[in-house]
Amino acid sequence: MFKHVGLLVRKDGLTHKEFTDYWQETHADIAKEMEGVIRYQQVHAIDPQTAPCDGLAELYFETFEELTAALGVEGERDFDPDLPRSARAREDAYNFLQIPDRPKIVGQEVVERNEVDWETEGLVKVSTFLVRDEELTHQEFLDRWETQCVPRIEESPRHVRHAQVIPNDPNISEFDCVVELYFEDSTDVPESLRLEDPPQSEPPESDQLEDIPPVTDALPLESTRQFVGVEHIQKDDR
Repeated sequence: MFKHVGLLVRKDGLTHKEFTDYWQETHADIAKEMEGVIRYQQVHAIDPQTAPCDGLAELYFETFEELTAALGVEGERDFDPDLPRSARAREDAYNFLQIPDRPKIVGQEVVERNEVDWETEGLVKVSTFLVRDEELTHQEFLDRWETQCVPRIEESPRHVRHAQVIPNDPNISEFDCVVELYFEDSTDVPESLRLEDPPQSEPPESDQLEDIPPVTDALPLESTRQFVGVEHIQKDDR
């Protein structure tokens, strides 16, 4: 399967809560009907005040061609204009998203550990978006990650699923890899895996969300970023 991971940045003028409400209550029903989508999940930030973006949207397709037809890849200029449900989803995205500030990665998911199969609803997910050092090629980065980092991750008994998204075309990808670790609870996340402040065990009250400033410089590519959230399945027709 091929996967599109979008790092969502809300439209100017929206609070985080307004963004989340629209994403869950309106856009989800439109996006899950896109041609070719076989699984669609949203990842909601545990602590929106420290998260590098407003949310993660993850869509799965059987083939790369189906993904490209629905969403496009580079600059979103190469989608199929004759798919009406996908066109509606892309148009609706402008109602709540900053389209230019929406980094993404398109690639294949490689599963390293899986104790929960696809039953990921409500699990805490730590998604780390990696950008290689300038002196490394993409393949050198992947080889080093696989030999030096993956074994260390697998030594942790706490995570219940470990997957990686490898870009289909590293020459145009904004990231070299996304590492996804799933946990039963945020307290299970080891300190050694946290790049940012430790996640809160409970999300902040809704009135606190009104004060979160919009993200205008989402995920600078010169550095790694991490998103800690709770996964919610919108569609699963695998």
